[in-house]
Amino acid sequence: MHKEGIAIIGIGCRFPGGANDTASFWKLLKEGREAVGEVPPDRWNVERFYDAEPDLAGKSIARRGGFVDGIDQFDPQFFGISPREAPYVDPQHRLLLETAWEAMEDAGLVLDLDRGTDVAVFVGISHNDYHIIQGTPWDSSGISPHSPTGSAHSIAANRISYCFNLRGPSVAMDTACSSALTAVHAACEHIRAGRGDTALAGGVTVMITPGGFIGFSQASMLSPEGRCAAFDASANGFVRGEGAGMVLLKRLSQALADGDPIHGVIIGTALNQDGHTNGISLPSPEAQARLVRDACADAGITPSQIGFVEAHGTGTAVGDPIEAHALAEALCAGRPADAPLTIGSVKTNLGHLETAAGVAGLVKAVLVLKHRQIPASLHFETPNPNIDFEGLKLRVNTALEPFPETKGKRMVGVNSFGFGGANAHIILEEAPSRPHLEHRNTPEERAWPMVLSARSEEAL
Repeated sequence: MHKEGIAIIGIGCRFPGGANDTASFWKLLKEGREAVGEVPPDRWNVERFYDAEPDLAGKSIARRGGFVDGIDQFDPQFFGISPREAPYVDPQHRLLLETAWEAMEDAGLVLDLDRGTDVAVFVGISHNDYHIIQGTPWDSSGISPHSPTGSAHSIAANRISYCFNLRGPSVAMDTACSSALTAVHAACEHIRAGRGDTALAGGVTVMITPGGFIGFSQASMLSPEGRCAAFDASANGFVRGEGAGMVLLKRLSQALADGDPIHGVIIGTALNQDGHTNGISLPSPEAQARLVRDACADAGITPSQIGFVEAHGTGTAVGDPIEAHALAEALCAGRPADAPLTIGSVKTNLGHLETAAGVAGLVKAVLVLKHRQIPASLHFETPNPNIDFEGLKLRVNTALEPFPETKGKRMVGVNSFGFGGANAHIILEEAPSRPHLEHRNTPEERAWPMVLSARSEEAL
């Protein structure tokens, strides 16, 4: 039995490069811009912790990443947070509040702040940087009564529910880099199970301390140049990035009945785990291929119906070939040799947003379907010699191009893998077409009201 789709009716995002909404994000993608730069001086002294020599204790081999501007700029009173508590609220919580609100605003959702609204909240969150800088084992003077709730991962979801009086489940989850897409999967399952019609889902990462750079450098995971070259021969590590994104989901039939804006429709999701491999951070091609097949089965489609895959594509020498072979095994067996599957990675634009990576890929996929264009995957010049693109029936596009012609609705897959082996895949199809309403001619002299709203009279 074919399951009903889940409509994406609202989107809020904060990505590097000033991509603070879907319009600016699409402009960045369409123009093929890279939003990676030096570590901002207001985060940490990069010169103190950087060294080009690998494997030096306490040093990072990388000094570039994808950073969001103005993470210290926040209007706490808009969310009912007191000026006394606000400094202790993790910027990750702040970004989730802002993007959750913007997703609901984008959808035109009317909240009942007095009696509450049945909306579930699922967020992916993993990092603890803000908690770390508030105190050390030797100096705890920076810890306040607001510190426990200010940085607790559970509160990241709960605070959204609290601020907007949302009465559905409120869950924070951590599967590392697949957290955001895992949250979206959980939200879809919640709606499909009939436990509610509407849910918020997404993820967040903010980098405030150099610890992550140092740790990943010691593990030889980072690109020394700070350049993500997914599926290219020069791929030599991932580029750290940060950001946040939230989507508002609703059962498709209900969204159509309510006249909601529909950005795209989730028709299939799947989760799995690598199991025991040669190392806990080494991926399994078998698990990845099975994941995509499971998502296709959940969607009730044949693999050849997918026209583009937003890959995990971190730009690592080991991970890229494994993912490419897994995608080919799952999706390309019956595909004509002259119509290879196009794959790409938004990490070449933004860096790897880690816990928020999946929602960045999801929003890109939605925009690909909406605009019927596939943006370039950057830094792809010489194909990775361990990937037989022609034999696998895969290709990486290097310029903005039209979405491939298809007999039915356009469909896109999105991969997201955690470095501990927790994998997620989501399949989207384009939004359903709707008839355009005919408007009667209106006299030019008629006045139309311009309606403005704000949280307070002063703000208005």
